[in-house]
Amino acid sequence: MRIIIASWFLIFVALAPNAFAADTGPCKGGINGSCWNNQSFDGKVNLIAGFLQGQRAENMQAGLAGRSYRNIWEEDYYSLPSETTFGDVLDYIDKLYSFPINREIEFYKAMLLAGIYLKDDDSNDRMQLLKLFREGKNLPTDGKIMKIKAANIVRISSKQGDFDVLLPRVTLEGVSNEKQATAMNLIRFLTENLGWGSDCSKGPASIGLSYPLDLFSEDGLLRAEVRMYGAYICKNGKSIRINAFAGRDEINLSTLLLDNGFVKFDAKNDPKWPSNKNFSMALPYSRDNGTRFIANEPVYGLVKYILKDTSF
Repeated sequence: MRIIIASWFLIFVALAPNAFAADTGPCKGGINGSCWNNQSFDGKVNLIAGFLQGQRAENMQAGLAGRSYRNIWEEDYYSLPSETTFGDVLDYIDKLYSFPINREIEFYKAMLLAGIYLKDDDSNDRMQLLKLFREGKNLPTDGKIMKIKAANIVRISSKQGDFDVLLPRVTLEGVSNEKQATAMNLIRFLTENLGWGSDCSKGPASIGLSYPLDLFSEDGLLRAEVRMYGAYICKNGKSIRINAFAGRDEINLSTLLLDNGFVKFDAKNDPKWPSNKNFSMALPYSRDNGTRFIANEPVYGLVKYILKDTSF
């Protein structure tokens, strides 16, 4: 974390190691606004410090396990500006929990809102997220595709509810209606015929969602990468392993559509975004993720396999 907060944490632990222990009573049912509002100043600082230490431990565990939570296409939503103090975080959460409507929001969600607020780079994300949290929901990270609304918009169903998801960094501007229709049929085919069994059991295929740029579009749609998972593609009653086309059992939908000309790269940047979000590359996706084989294999490409002799 940042130097100022790290220094505060070390001083606080040295001077008040038991500050939070005496204040845990109201938090037995979970750490939310009711818990927070019953804490002393020391107890609130200890909550923040404990959360930040947990974040560091989680990042270390990810690294040890060979996973990374951060790369050029991922936003660290919990990160704070380098000048941030505990007082800055505490003041925001105090204000958030001063409203009764917000007091059921869990503390880890309040910290996410604080990170977005203190960076001051996306008020749209923060307000849309606050609305979602007030409803007792969370951002979906998995689910099923239930409807293809456009070549770059899908309706997904998740434990958090149903959402329209806009693929990030791609646009339909300049793409013919014919190509858009083919793209929608391609997504529909994958949704219905991608699965884990070799017996051609139907979908819908399972998906994962991640949020590399921001969380919501200005129209209130989720803006997320959609990764489709499955081991087999079924066509005309015959199943074939998906890794015959890709390096792993995963399809990045944006990459698949972009590399096959069904959508175009969207170079527009939100003026609220910091400079590290303003990408100017010709293509927005890493070629290092296994899905490159889907588009680049000239003979056995997945799209060519699906479209050949397929009647939509």
